[in-house]
Amino acid sequence: SLGLGGDNSGFLGQVAINAGTLSVASATALPATLNLAINPGGTLNFDGTASTFTLNDLASLSVVGNGDGGVVGAITSTGANATAYAGPITWNGDTTIGGSGVLTLSSPINGTFALNKIGTSALTLGPIGSVTPLTSVTTAAGGSTTVNSVATSGAQTYNDAVTLNGNATTTSTTNGAITFAQAITGGGFSLDVNTGGAGKIQNGATGLSTLTTDATGTTELSGTISTSGNQTYNDAVTLTGNTTTTSTTNGAITFAQAITGGGF
Repeated sequence: SLGLGGDNSGFLGQVAINAGTLSVASATALPATLNLAINPGGTLNFDGTASTFTLNDLASLSVVGNGDGGVVGAITSTGANATAYAGPITWNGDTTIGGSGVLTLSSPINGTFALNKIGTSALTLGPIGSVTPLTSVTTAAGGSTTVNSVATSGAQTYNDAVTLNGNATTTSTTNGAITFAQAITGGGFSLDVNTGGAGKIQNGATGLSTLTTDATGTTELSGTISTSGNQTYNDAVTLTGNTTTTSTTNGAITFAQAITGGGF
């Protein structure tokens, strides 16, 4: 493992981490001229032990793989303080990220690969799949994930609590299931769920401005679904638990297709 803090302006050119961990402890630990590749078996760790920081944009950051044998993610965050990377990232393979700290990756993520989040980190992501949809997105049950728009060809499975940081559209282009296993916190933003498969809100949602599903596929609901404005379910709806739909400012709540109660 290699730890870097302070001024490392002499750390230049092409650097590849093929095994072990490159631990970054400050915003100036890596120079902006660096071309950094995290390869299978390697991990880039944002170590927010000493302070909160946002790493300077690198000349390039290429990521692929599952870190140390799939146990540690290829990008992780440790320490109590928030750490972030705002520069461009090239996703070159199925990749696992996570850890135990607070991590923000605010740049767009694109590519025909899977993204898996492990650990208990509080992870904030920028737009996903806006140019090239990922194959899938899966988050572990620990921690939380903050997203806005996400496009995949296959499934999206959010096993942790989800918060929106912008008007969000979740899309599966090949009818994959889009599953929110825990509560959704809307933050005043809208949520659109678009898939020819099943869209599943399994533990309610609060603070949404609007909620809309497309006409293809199905929607499964459980818990209290609260919006300030409209809720529009254009596909068939099945209840998988006791469900309450509420608009706090008298928005329309529309079920365009049949509702299957399932005994709830």
